[in-house]
Amino acid sequence: MACTQSGGPSRGDCGELVSGLLHREPGDIELIYGAGNQVTNCLNTVFLNTFIELHCLFDVDPGGLRMYATLRRQLPKAYLRFLVPTDIEKRLERSRYSLSALGGQDVLQYVGVSPETDQLIRYMRQKNTVLEQETYLLKLPSDGVQA
Repeated sequence: MACTQSGGPSRGDCGELVSGLLHREPGDIELIYGAGNQVTNCLNTVFLNTFIELHCLFDVDPGGLRMYATLRRQLPKAYLRFLVPTDIEKRLERSRYSLSALGGQDVLQYVGVSPETDQLIRYMRQKNTVLEQETYLLKLPSDGVQA
């Protein structure tokens, strides 16, 4: 699972975030960090297949959807989930990062990959925004303030 890119939040912050999203103890979770799309390198397939579940904390943007779809193809028998906070719709609504017209078309190729990504695609296109996963570490600002 890619949790953060280099230079991002500390392992402790990320571990707390993920354990909270999964409702599990931090000791029951192994975090796999990578920069960019390293996690999708085919050399990682054997290693990733050793896990019972993979919860992917990717950016909510065309690149994050592409990485998730790639992992689904590489690991067809694995339990994979695109992990996002329960308030993702509100976070996208308040995001200051726009979904480009090309990005809005690009995400359509990932419709049908999973129910959760289909919902994300709908939200991204409705709100015309994207999110970096690092923003999950921020408390959702009060009304009128953007994330």
